[in-house]
Amino acid sequence: MKLRLTIAFMLGFLIGGFVVLAVISSTWLTQALTYNFSWDRGREWFGALSGWAAAAGALVAAWLTVPHLKRQADFIWGDAPPTLDVIEHLAEDNTLVVRLVNWNRRAIFLEDIYASTKKRPKNLDEQVAMWQIGDENGARDGGFPVQIDGWEDRDKRPSFVRV
Repeated sequence: MKLRLTIAFMLGFLIGGFVVLAVISSTWLTQALTYNFSWDRGREWFGALSGWAAAAGALVAAWLTVPHLKRQADFIWGDAPPTLDVIEHLAEDNTLVVRLVNWNRRAIFLEDIYASTKKRPKNLDEQVAMWQIGDENGARDGGFPVQIDGWEDRDKRPSFVRV
């Protein structure tokens, strides 16, 4: 849908530009074409066409880079979503570490963690238990909910929770 809208916009822009040029030239379209397509005017047409090609290239480049610029601006303003990483513990077998990093400037609360799989791994114990909750200050007492402060001071690393 978005691609169709973009193509329709570009075609409308080109057709509208040609119609405007035909009306503004104050001559009939056939007279303008026979005059402008002569050998002497070819260089001027090529020069004008290069400007249109540059404008089209700039529009395509802007269309491709705007989503990335929006993500960068969201990160700078502190509106980036938190990230969740699940990795295997380096020292203990059958232990996963869930690390949630808050890249946003607002605090978030981790209320619970749910895990689901299509097929239960063979080496997974019947009981899954929470052993320790830690943050940037080390291990913390208590369970859920856990508050993860917002990342307001950009000179320091963002707040995180490791479960």
